[in-house]
Formats: sequence, structure tokens, C-alpha cells
Amino acid sequence: MGITIASARFLAQSKAAGTRFGSVLTLGRQNMAVTPARLRTILDECGISTGNFSGTGSEPRLAGAALSFEEYLKLLDAEEVLACDVSSYEGAAIVHDLNVPVPEQLHERFDTVIDGGTLEHVFNFPVAMRSTMQMVRAGGRLFIIAPANNYFGHGFYQFSPELFYRVLSAENGFRVERMIALVDDGGFSRLFGKPYFFRLTGSWYAVQDPELIQKRITLMNNLPVILFVEATRTSVQPIFLRQPQQSDYSAQWAAGKASNSAQLDLAYRGRGWAFPVDRLPNWVRWRVLPALLWLADPFRLIRWKRRNSFFNGEFFRKVADKTGRRL
Repeated sequence: MGITIASARFLAQSKAAGTRFGSVLTLGRQNMAVTPARLRTILDECGISTGNFSGTGSEPRLAGAALSFEEYLKLLDAEEVLACDVSSYEGAAIVHDLNVPVPEQLHERFDTVIDGGTLEHVFNFPVAMRSTMQMVRAGGRLFIIAPANNYFGHGFYQFSPELFYRVLSAENGFRVERMIALVDDGGFSRLFGKPYFFRLTGSWYAVQDPELIQKRITLMNNLPVILFVEATRTSVQPIFLRQPQQSDYSAQWAAGKASNSAQLDLAYRGRGWAFPVDRLPNWVRWRVLPALLWLADPFRLIRWKRRNSFFNGEFFRKVADKTGRRL
């Protein structure tokens, strides 16, 4: 997916909060879609000095030609930056197909692993995810930038918050530090046959854990949404010793009954009474009742869309303005 202003800021915020990047692995070689001037602004906002850049000098470098992602990570105090890819054509130091497990010598090899948009393109996602987690040292950080809504056809998969909360769990030796959903800040178009990149802006939202609120986190919108995930490897545990399960189903299995969110009740229920709809003639069930319900509840579509949007404060909490600055 490449590194945009938002993802560059997400990493810089983590550095400002005390993350040590150290030895870094990126999944794939990431393109940098951020100008040096904008990078300077991001680093200044996060209080990060550029005087530690080990290239030809941070000031001329940030004022001149575009930086690579590897050079940007050096500004965040990365000591080593390697890339893992299925092919060497872009210069990846580690050539490996993530559809198969990584060799043991790569286990716990890196302080930081960054997926800037690779995992959705790997067919064997559980294997790729396990390998990605295994390559992080205890105490290290894992960053994932992944497509959520409206990326139909971008890769094999789009991802839900539930997936990363259940995978990056204490049982697997991880803890989610931050999960942010936002409208992707980059779009592409063509003018006179030439492609170009343009910015999109939107607020940042912290995403709740479905297990904690005991509800599915759902979202319907008309713009592409990405998830930023930051997690710490708290301990080295066998990963996926038990397969992750969706939290609301786990609760139902434990209770031995369906939850209200998952149960489809064919009876209209009130206080102490129930009316079995299936006893009505079909023409009443499928023509009359829907019309009556629409008359009784004409704003249901609006409320339904709002419940499944960023306006739902139970699911999403705004944490930054359009520039990505924390509120």
C-alpha cells in the first residue's frame, strides 16, 4: 500500500511515545508517498529531532530529494532495516514466500516488524500472520497497516478489528497497544492519461475490542478505510496453539444460547407476550407487516446507517483531527 502521511505519522507517534525501533523488518519494499517537507512537519509535531540522521546530513536530506522508507525509519532511530519479499526484484534482503512458514533463524530476529500493506495479498493468511508474529522479539513491536472497508479487489482480503484483537492476544504473547481506523489518506486518478496521487482527509478513530463491549464492531461507509494496528510482543508463546474464534460466538458457546445480537427471533415480543409471525398468511407477513413497520418506524434506515458508522461512539472514539494530531 505504500507509506502515506497518516502511516508515517502513526510510526512517528509511536517513536515519540518511547518505542525503540532498533532492528526493523518490513514486509515488502514500501514506497514513500510523502514529501520531505511534510516529513519534517510530522517529526516536528512529534518532537523528534532529525539531527540523528546518519546519511548525508539530516537538514539537507529533509530539504532536498525524497527520502526512502528505509531512510525515514533511520530518522526514527532504526539501526537496521531489512525487507522480506517473495522476489528480489525490488532489492529485498530476505527472499521468502509468506505462504509458507519462515525459517527458525528468523524467529525473534527483529525489534520491529512493519507490514505496510502486504498481508492482504498473501493467500495463506494464517501462516503469513504467524510468521510475522514469530519474527518479533519479546518486547518488540508489530505494526500492521491493512485494508478494512471498500478495498474490493485490492487484494485477497479485507480485515476486521475482531481479527487483529483475537490474533494479537495474550494467549499468543501479544497485546494491542493501539488500533486506529481512518479513511485512507491517499487516492489515485488519471489526467490526460497520466496517473497522479491526491490526498484524502478524515478523522482518526480508536476502535474498541468487540470482546470488551460484547458487540460486533461494524462499519458501513462510502470511502476506503484502513486499520492501523500497533502491538507489543509481551512474551514468547506458541502462536495459534488454539485457533482464534470470533468473540460473540465464543460467548454463545460458553453460555449455551444465542446472544441477542446474533439471534433471529421470528416472533414479535413485548412484555410477557409473543406473537408468532409464522402463523400469519404469507400475504400478511410479506406485504402488510413490512408496510406497517415502515409507517411505525420511517427513520429506521437512517438510524441503522448511523449505528454502523463512525458516529457510533460505542464502537469508535475520535482520537485525532484531520491532520492526525491527537485530540
